[in-house]
Amino acid sequence: MSAILRKFSWLGKGRYQLLLLAMLAIGLSLPFVFAGRDVVAALCAMTLTDVATLVAVMFVLIAINAVRVMLLLPTRYEKLTFLALLRLYLAVELFAKSTPAGAGAPLAAMRLIQPYQVPVSLYLSMLMMTAMLDLVWVATLAMMTVVLWGAGALAGGWSFSLIAFLTVMVLLLVVLLLFSWNGWLADFLVRIVFILTRSERGSTAAANALYSLRKALKSMLAMGYQRALGVIVISGCYWLLHLSVLYLVVKILGGDVSWVSLMLIQLLSMTGGYLSMSPGGAGVTDAAALLGLSFFLEASLAASAVLVWRFLMLYLYLLLGGLALAWEVWLQRRSGFSHEELKP
Repeated sequence: MSAILRKFSWLGKGRYQLLLLAMLAIGLSLPFVFAGRDVVAALCAMTLTDVATLVAVMFVLIAINAVRVMLLLPTRYEKLTFLALLRLYLAVELFAKSTPAGAGAPLAAMRLIQPYQVPVSLYLSMLMMTAMLDLVWVATLAMMTVVLWGAGALAGGWSFSLIAFLTVMVLLLVVLLLFSWNGWLADFLVRIVFILTRSERGSTAAANALYSLRKALKSMLAMGYQRALGVIVISGCYWLLHLSVLYLVVKILGGDVSWVSLMLIQLLSMTGGYLSMSPGGAGVTDAAALLGLSFFLEASLAASAVLVWRFLMLYLYLLLGGLALAWEVWLQRRSGFSHEELKP
């Protein structure tokens, strides 16, 4: 175990380990600083049924990602079973949640998947497709949240918001199809970026991002429209459920806040944590979520909700990821594969 951690240098350096532990400790302590002992009382009010419900939701979230990877694989790999995909996903999530902005996850995945004889080019293609889908769905749900947030002040209310959301979805689908079929749209967007920024560096970065997105779209559509649609739908289900976890936690604890408000709080908190470059957003995401919930809930309930939500979305992944990594390394060593052979 120590050998592979040394190879993945982010987790193998003592100073980084101390920094990670400090950030995790800060994140855990914030709810207690905010509300004191009332947090413990609110948590003790949860029943076994409540805990089982939350665990089941998290299992579904984890399983959805394994199903998505299975759909993205063009052929079946004998050793890459559903259980193996679950194990690899959790092991990679350990690095995604413990490195700044998840920077360690791609390299960890490339190293861990190597014994399964999956071509590196295929892995990179899958990585681009999943990143593109996540970006598109998060952006779409963010737009939907903004529309729903302001729907009450508009004539037509919720019916207007539904029509607006469906219109955005149709326009987004049309743009993505045009984007994948022809490169002129990417060239046009790069020119717009250059005109607005007057920066050669900025336009180059935009070009690289846009062309990578187009390549990912073409790779996904090459699988066939049925499989591509399946991957898109599963990705949407994942993010809808992912951004509904806080709502479920608040409901279980006895709070009453709209799904749209909590979805907006999650999006803003997660964005703040990502931009802060804190591992897993520890400390920053917690503080942002506490601030947002304080406008809707009393201190003890808001702090309890953030504590449970962050445990599910960060600490549980670290715990399961550590166990999955140890299991995966043990299996690979037993089969004769040595991580010492991997090139950094």
